[in-house]
Amino acid sequence: MMDCFCCILDKLCNCFLFNGIWWKDYGIPLLGTVAIPLVVWRLTRYYGADEAEKRKERRKLRDNLNFLKSMAFGTISSLIGLRERVIYLLNAQKKAYEDTSADEKSKFFTLLYIKHIFNYVDIDQYKNCTEYEHNFPLILGAIKSYVTMIGARIEDRNNIIRNLCATKDFHPDCIVPKIAKAHFLGDLHLTEHFLVEIDATIDMLADLMKMIDKIGNVKKFKLVQLELSPAQKSILNSIDKNVILKFI
Repeated sequence: MMDCFCCILDKLCNCFLFNGIWWKDYGIPLLGTVAIPLVVWRLTRYYGADEAEKRKERRKLRDNLNFLKSMAFGTISSLIGLRERVIYLLNAQKKAYEDTSADEKSKFFTLLYIKHIFNYVDIDQYKNCTEYEHNFPLILGAIKSYVTMIGARIEDRNNIIRNLCATKDFHPDCIVPKIAKAHFLGDLHLTEHFLVEIDATIDMLADLMKMIDKIGNVKKFKLVQLELSPAQKSILNSIDKNVILKFI
């Protein structure tokens, strides 16, 4: 009985709304005066100047974060390679020069290198990130300063090595041991300090990538996925922050 009543009610409603005089006289005009303006209003809001500007800013932030994440990842990889090289030379420095093989001696005079891609990062492009991470520009500025400082130290050291190797009768065995050691980066303490500066920069870059992912999650951005290798992650986990705080 109830099903029959519902069926009759449904037919009456359809007849009244769509087949009857009411729809012709009132329904269609009402649709034109209410529904269509609502659609127009909604589309105007979505495609209006204010909303278009917001979407533009959102795309710009997403693209900037993707760019920064790529720069951070590439710089971490480059610094990890530099770190391994400096550790090798640091260990060689600690050995007696006379006990070092000729092959190891020659490696004292190889040039060091890092990619300077982080120099392309413009801090001004990330000022609005303070809304999500209040010290974001500060960390970004510190990283740029450290990367620049590391690059300058490497260039100074490489210039010394170039000049040393340019001498007429250059050979590692012909160089006075103390001079050979001094022409790496200075004394042993300075070399150790340089290694800590590299570790501090790697650590800050890793924190920066976490911040970028956090902002991406808040904004629901689809950010580029970048993963360090297991060996690189192991090196990153081996960095002692207490040592960094002691030196820096």
